Amino acid sequence: TGSRPVDVAAEDLDGDGDDDLAVLCEGSDTVQVLLVDGDGEITSADHETGTRPIAFTLADLDADGDLDMAIVLASSALLSVLENDGSGVFTRGPGVSAGPVRPRAVRAADLNGDGNADLAVLGLTRDYLVVRSNAGDGTFELPLTYDFDETLGSLVVGDLDGNGLDDLGGTAGNSIVVRVNSAKPSDFRDCNGNGLPDDCDIEAGILGDVNANGVPDSCEPSPRFARGDANVDGTVDISDASSTLGSLFLVLEDPPCEDASDANDDGKVDISDAIATLGVLFLGQGVIPFPGMRDCGIDPTDDDLDCRVPPRNCR
Repeated sequence: TGSRPVDVAAEDLDGDGDDDLAVLCEGSDTVQVLLVDGDGEITSADHETGTRPIAFTLADLDADGDLDMAIVLASSALLSVLENDGSGVFTRGPGVSAGPVRPRAVRAADLNGDGNADLAVLGLTRDYLVVRSNAGDGTFELPLTYDFDETLGSLVVGDLDGNGLDDLGGTAGNSIVVRVNSAKPSDFRDCNGNGLPDDCDIEAGILGDVNANGVPDSCEPSPRFARGDANVDGTVDISDASSTLGSLFLVLEDPPCEDASDANDDGKVDISDAIATLGVLFLGQGVIPFPGMRDCGIDPTDDDLDCRVPPRNCR
């Protein structure tokens, strides 16, 4: 092997059905891959890892059907990634940040139940665990940090409660610490990049979720609109009522944003929407439902209306 081997794993790295060996060598900054054929013949190759590799894990990080490597480097807050071409030949890919911690251990597991291999990274000096959720193509969502309360000496993953999700555990002094995983994919989403899961942002009131679908309104793919702005010019006025009537009775054109034209939010565009807009504007009758005439938001109502062109002030 190379100089100062510190970690080893046995898995089928070249897809021939036989277990091979990967030996991580801190002294030579390499991982030695020993490919074993069915007759016991061994082919050896060294692959550069980066400076001072100390631990690694094998997993299909880019969802191409073969095992890649995520490697902890004592000299860096980045995990080194070696991508497998399927034949057991590895090349270095983009590194993966361990977030706010200097890593000392890494394990791969599907932690959020989406079928992709995520990374759990144990910090070197803090009692923190960082999870990097895999998007499924070898790229990773922003790091999410969890406080373990104890300083862990090791990290293991496994489905300890039989719910189909891998749990996390480790040693802490004379104790074994376990964190049971009851996650769902949304628990690991952080669409605004503030380091907190979206579910936590919604629960704390930091982000709104008017349709209660677990996706913050600001991150919804649905178009944002001001209700009543039927001609999508950025202002609700008499021209919007005229636009709605024109599309209904003069066949001028289909409403560019049906959600905005649905002024009374009853799930359809008809003459009552023009009446509702005129009543609010000139008679002070009623109110325009969420998001209102002046604010932009998504439709909280489950209907068949669409919004091809959002109002000008909501784009």
